[in-house]
Amino acid sequence: MQFGKVAQVDGLDLTLPEDYPNPSVGSKQTDYQLYAGGTIWMPKSWKNSLYPKGTKAADAPGAYAKHFNTIELNATHYKIYGPEHLQKWRDQVPSTFRFCPKVPQIISHYRRLKNYEGPLNDFLVGIQAFDETLGPCFLQMPPNFTPNHFDTLAAFLRDWPVDVPLALELRHERWFSEKETLEKTIQLLQELGVGFVITDTAGRRDVLHMALTAPFLLLRFGGNEGHPSDETRLMSWIARFEQWKAKGLKEVYLLIHQPDSVYTPQTHQRFLELWKDRSQQ
Repeated sequence: MQFGKVAQVDGLDLTLPEDYPNPSVGSKQTDYQLYAGGTIWMPKSWKNSLYPKGTKAADAPGAYAKHFNTIELNATHYKIYGPEHLQKWRDQVPSTFRFCPKVPQIISHYRRLKNYEGPLNDFLVGIQAFDETLGPCFLQMPPNFTPNHFDTLAAFLRDWPVDVPLALELRHERWFSEKETLEKTIQLLQELGVGFVITDTAGRRDVLHMALTAPFLLLRFGGNEGHPSDETRLMSWIARFEQWKAKGLKEVYLLIHQPDSVYTPQTHQRFLELWKDRSQQ
C-alpha cells in the first residue's frame, strides 16, 4: 500500500487519536472475533520460507490459509470472477476463513458509482460462491472522489444488498477535514450498517477517523518493514479493540500491508502474540 507511505517514520507522532463520539453499534460484547491476514496469496519472498518448496500458484489459497484466516482480496478489484473460479478458492480454505473481496474498480473508479448495475450484479453473483467464508466486501473510492459526490455515494450504498456486509474507504482529505461532511458521512454509514474502513498509515493520519459505524471493523494497517513503531501501534490497536467491545464490536479484520508483503508474516505473528497476551495488559 503506497497510500500514506513515507520514507522515514522516526520522529513522527503515530499515536492513535481519541475516539469519534461513537454511539453503540450493538449490545455490549464480552469478546470479539479476530481475523488477521495480508493482501496477496503468494509473494515471491514466501515461496521457500513460509510455504513449502514447490508450492504451486493454484494451491496458494490453501497454503495461505494455514497461516492466516482472512485476506484483503484485491484480485476482485481488477477482475470480476464467476462463481466457478471463486469456488476453487473457497474449497481450499476452512469454514473459519474469511474473504474480504474488494469491489471491482469498474464500479468504484471508472464508473464512479454510476451505471453500475451490470458489473455489480456479476460481482455479487460471483462472491456467493464464498458462502459462509464471505467477510465484509470492501469499497475503496479513488483519491479524487470528493464530498461533492456525497449524494451519488449515498444512492449506491442504499442500493447495496443489506445481507452482504460492506465497508467503505474514503481518501480525499475533505471527507475528514470538513466536520459537517464527516458527521454526515458517519451518520449515513451508521444508518445503513456499513463499516467505515480505518487506515493506519504514517503519512495520512487524517484518515484515522476512529468512528465505529458497524459491529465489524476493517483496519488496514500500513507497516514500516519491522520498525519498532509497528509493534507499538499494534498494541495501541489491541487496547482500542478492547474498549470498543462495550460499543458492540463483534468482528475485527486486520489487513496487514507491508512493502512487497515481506514483513507481513512476522507482523501477523507478533500481533497474534500481543493479542493473546491482551488480558495481561
